[in-house]
Amino acid sequence: MPCGLYSPFFLRLARVSLAENPVWTPLVTFLGLVTCSVPLLLKADLLKALSAFAKSRDIASTLWYYVEMAQVIPTAPSTSKFPQRGIHTDLEEVESRSEEYPVSRGFLELLNALVEVDVPLHLGAPNRTPGIDPYVKFVVESVLMKSHSRAYKKSSDKWQICELAVKFLHKLLMRYEPAVGDIQHRERDAPQQPGYSVLVAMLQDSPLLKMILYLIEESVRHFDEYVDFPERKACERTALSCLNIFNRCIQMQEIFLEMVRSEGSSLRVTSLGTLLLGVNQRTNRPDHMLKIAKFVSYGSEYMPDHAVEAASILAFVASIPSAQQQLLALFTEEPNDVIIRHGIVEILDDAFENEEQGRKVKLCLLKMLQQGVNLPHPSLVHFLLGFSIQKPLQKSQLQNPGVYGTPKNCLHSLLNILDENLKGLVDAAVVMEGYKLLHVILSHGTMSYPVLRFLKGNLRNFLVRHGEALPFSASPTMEQQNSTAHLLLCIAIDIRVSSLRGSTSQAQKLASVIFTSERTVDIADGEAGQRRDAGISNLLSRTFASITGMPFVSRPRVLALLDSVDVSQLAVPIPELELFDLGQLQSLLKECEMPSEDGGPSVVNVRHLQRRVERELSALEGTMALAQRQAIMQEFKIILKYSIEANGVKQQMWTRRCFIDSWRQLIETILLSTTNYSNDILVQIIQEVLRKCVQDSASQELNQPLCGLLVIAVTSLRVQAMKKQESELTDSLVAFLDERRTDLLSEIGMSPSALRVILKGIVEWILKTGPSAQRIRINLYTALIGCLRLSAVNPSRDSRGLGGGITAGLQAIGVETVLEYGDSFLSALFRDSASGHDVQRMLALSLLDTIISQAPIGPVASYAAKHGYIRHLLDILSGLDESLISLVCQELSVMAMKYLQLYSSIMSFFTRMAMTSRGSQLLLDCNLLGRLSEMNAFSHRPQAGTMDEYAFLSSPFHRFQEILFPAFSLCLAMLSGLGSEHRIIREQVLGFLLAHSETISSILRSGQTLNDLHHLEELSLLTNVISKATNIGIFPEVIHKGADGTNEIRDQIERLQTICLSLLPAYVPTDVAIDRVLRFSGVEDDPNSNIARHKATSMYLQVCLNLLNIVMNMTADGTRIYSRTVFTASFTMADFGAAFTGTRPQTTRSVALGVVVNIISAAAKRLKTTEVARDTLSRKLEVVESLPVDEINQFVSKMISEGSSISEKREAARQTLTKVVESQVVEITQCRFILEVSLVLLWKHMEAFVSTNDTMNASRLNISFDASFRFKEDITHYLDETFYKQVEEASKVSGTAGKPDDFNLLFIRRIRKIAQG
Repeated sequence: MPCGLYSPFFLRLARVSLAENPVWTPLVTFLGLVTCSVPLLLKADLLKALSAFAKSRDIASTLWYYVEMAQVIPTAPSTSKFPQRGIHTDLEEVESRSEEYPVSRGFLELLNALVEVDVPLHLGAPNRTPGIDPYVKFVVESVLMKSHSRAYKKSSDKWQICELAVKFLHKLLMRYEPAVGDIQHRERDAPQQPGYSVLVAMLQDSPLLKMILYLIEESVRHFDEYVDFPERKACERTALSCLNIFNRCIQMQEIFLEMVRSEGSSLRVTSLGTLLLGVNQRTNRPDHMLKIAKFVSYGSEYMPDHAVEAASILAFVASIPSAQQQLLALFTEEPNDVIIRHGIVEILDDAFENEEQGRKVKLCLLKMLQQGVNLPHPSLVHFLLGFSIQKPLQKSQLQNPGVYGTPKNCLHSLLNILDENLKGLVDAAVVMEGYKLLHVILSHGTMSYPVLRFLKGNLRNFLVRHGEALPFSASPTMEQQNSTAHLLLCIAIDIRVSSLRGSTSQAQKLASVIFTSERTVDIADGEAGQRRDAGISNLLSRTFASITGMPFVSRPRVLALLDSVDVSQLAVPIPELELFDLGQLQSLLKECEMPSEDGGPSVVNVRHLQRRVERELSALEGTMALAQRQAIMQEFKIILKYSIEANGVKQQMWTRRCFIDSWRQLIETILLSTTNYSNDILVQIIQEVLRKCVQDSASQELNQPLCGLLVIAVTSLRVQAMKKQESELTDSLVAFLDERRTDLLSEIGMSPSALRVILKGIVEWILKTGPSAQRIRINLYTALIGCLRLSAVNPSRDSRGLGGGITAGLQAIGVETVLEYGDSFLSALFRDSASGHDVQRMLALSLLDTIISQAPIGPVASYAAKHGYIRHLLDILSGLDESLISLVCQELSVMAMKYLQLYSSIMSFFTRMAMTSRGSQLLLDCNLLGRLSEMNAFSHRPQAGTMDEYAFLSSPFHRFQEILFPAFSLCLAMLSGLGSEHRIIREQVLGFLLAHSETISSILRSGQTLNDLHHLEELSLLTNVISKATNIGIFPEVIHKGADGTNEIRDQIERLQTICLSLLPAYVPTDVAIDRVLRFSGVEDDPNSNIARHKATSMYLQVCLNLLNIVMNMTADGTRIYSRTVFTASFTMADFGAAFTGTRPQTTRSVALGVVVNIISAAAKRLKTTEVARDTLSRKLEVVESLPVDEINQFVSKMISEGSSISEKREAARQTLTKVVESQVVEITQCRFILEVSLVLLWKHMEAFVSTNDTMNASRLNISFDASFRFKEDITHYLDETFYKQVEEASKVSGTAGKPDDFNLLFIRRIRKIAQG
């Protein structure tokens, strides 16, 4: 049969028509002739004709059956007494003798054609073990393994046979997918899938592996001669198939090895990487990888396909950490170092005739370099990139090619590729991997610095030039978006590293490149049409020009980059199927998903899906299934198309996410590392982010990183405004102490209308996101809080140090804008405060706190009360009781702290509500204090203990204080909100104190022996609550009723007052007493001792003032003020400097009136000295820029003093002086009030004691007539002119405008009059 006769068989119609013809039956006839004794050439042509028939799937399965039945290769045992003959006999006895192998080639072509189409799993059953293993064994053992030992008339025959044999094995591997069943079947001697035996042989030190390596070595030997030879093409194809086999085994080996380990199989297999690093028996050297790597150097001109496959193998082996030393020793010895490195560099630099082949090999090499960057030094990739393998990476000196004999390396080629990209001459995928490689290098801890230095010095500031080229396109492809993302991250790394190393000029230069306006937008484009859409997008766009005064067509580069990405949600419509169940289909697609190699999203393995469905279809039986086969195939094609489109959408959304995240990281790095940006650009960024994210089609997945940027941008605006405000307020003492209110918006040049637009955008974004998007809402709540605080004005700081409240102003704009959304916004806010993630709940409560602090409480309070949210929060508070007790009494975990944080947030919100009368009344109606009285957490006060300042978790005592302090603050807020005349609130506050009387008594008794500032603060808050709750005129009907319960309450209140009175001698504000407190509390060891001293002093004075107020309340009898005395009529106990000894508290009648005299003297002295110190520090604050260094060091901590520049020291000193002066203003105010209350108490007691002229009055005042007489004699001795003069001088300090305080002078005159008789 002439060879030209079987050419029409390539036509499918012709193949099917001939094969199914019942007259001719060509398949049976041809195979019959093959088994007969006919000429070899005829057999070869018959086999080639059969291989043409095998190209049709329907024919291939039948042909497999006929080949098996014809026993072309003996596969089943025979009962005949004659030996079985077949192609194997022809090969061994005929072809080997004639040194020509046409039948073997023909049969190998037939096997290749059959394997290409179909491989029957149960071939040969039941006559033998099912499968095609006999055919694989024939190809491997009889053909391939003996090919190098046979004689050939034509040398090309050898390579042709090897080519067909290796290609057959490769096709088997391509069809094989590792499965646990194959390993289990092996144990039971059951059939395995085709390709299993080949994979096992390749993962062992088997003859097949050695033969494949031999073929590669032989081909390299021929190619290294660089001489053309007849069998070159066949040799190239053989080598390519061998490399393909290695790559396919590499792809499957991880899964296969894991299956072997998990099944506990006795099968012994080894990683292919280990086998390739083994010793070559022909050379006695481990040079297999050297042979494979040489194909890379052949690639650019001769064999690009080989270069792709060899680069993949090299990348795999080079990624093995333990192989680095061996690879370095192999590739760095002469002349291999020049050959391999030059070959790789040449491939990266050269342009291939076939662009697709060039793209593949470059991508492979770039990925190999990416994988090896993070390997321990030294590694092969470090050598290829030009780093020294003898010195540490950070000490490598990178130079341009030719400088100091520096050879060209892969880093030079990489930078050349990226530079060529600016001209549009490089494939987009190669550029993407190039920028990714540069990002991986710059992200390395030790490689980044020498590379950044090289980029800035030797390449004309590489990153600045590439940053100026952004964006690469107005409508970028996925590859361009990925390239831009990696470039942005590279710029961010350079900015951060430059900032940390003090190279501010480079950081500022890169920041200015990103923030400059270099790109214009054509309003007539379709983008302008999108900007005219209704809603917040249109409002933001139109407001931009009116607010900033900048034409809208001028777009900063940072915004142009954001314009290039679409944040819309992409989705593929689910196909409508009739024969496939959608639920099962989704499950099948989920099972076929595979993780991406580059860390991207999991995508459906379409090839695996196709094989799964094909196996299911092949198992269909019955006439109905066969009749619907065509329809099933049509729907199957639809499923494959859907899978491909879904993969594309996933990849596109992932690319957009990476781009946006990189853009976000760059902006955040600039904001945190540099100051070279204007507030206008931040406002524009915020507006642009809101414009994109509030669209109905915006994707939550893409919105998530943008909302994080929103928080950083708003925070940066607020920090900038506060810095400017602080610098202005500290310019002079007058500017610091006046009562002017300056808003933060004016400091950053932001108009109220811009703020209004931003607030609207954030609120609409919150309402647009569902409750499930908790992370987005967390960031949005944080940003909204920052914006509202931007609109809030600075609290006034008057000269008396009282501190003013927040007044109406621009803050009204912010709150009114937020509340315009009415119940819908409040509903979302309260719902998030009551349920959801703990951080979301705390931020929602904080936002409510901020809104209430800047607006009338009416709308918020009414909504909360109407919908029961206050009572719900109270239920949550009660539910936290057990958790709070465990925080104090048990070992604490980090996760348990969330209960304390949630409790603090709820209490802070309630405290803010209680600052107004309406809010306090609502809380009172909801029985808030009653709920707190029922909580047992306040009764579990642990023993005081020390706390390590470096400990992450606080001690149980400090955690208890974090629980108790918010409750005290809430009581104070409610007492202030409802006023001093409100009986019910006082009753409930006292009820709260008495419900936890043991804790309260313990705190008061510990006041004699303070250990630290926390105890002092605890006592200050408690005494403040008691002083306000037991004010003059308290419960006349309660105190005087004779019921048992009433007497018990009265006794408990008097017991608390008695303990407080006994504490008064310990808190006389003398210098000795205050210094002792500071020494005991460890303030002197504080790094910021200046500020800490004044803080402790202020708390000490506040305790003294609170105790005096409590004593003042004790002088009341029902509604009658100053109706009874509480001190004894004696001045002899005037010296109480040693009262701070820790002894038991004295009884009420042991506290002499001399304590009040000492308090007046000490307060007057401290008032005067503090005023002098304030004036001195205020003058230093005005001239802080000219103060000598020695004085500057007095106001900074030791750490700042040793390691900071003089400008940083002056700034730290300015901040310290500002805080100290402010603290001194507070101390002056406290001393003034102490003086006033003490003078009133002294006057009233003196008046009572001096007026005791009869026995009845003496009995009422618990003083004898003789004691009253002695008291009158002692007045002139203790209250001399020095005392009066001291108080009068202090009264001048406490007055205003240089005039004395008339209140104090009035009581001085009264006291003097009583003393004089």
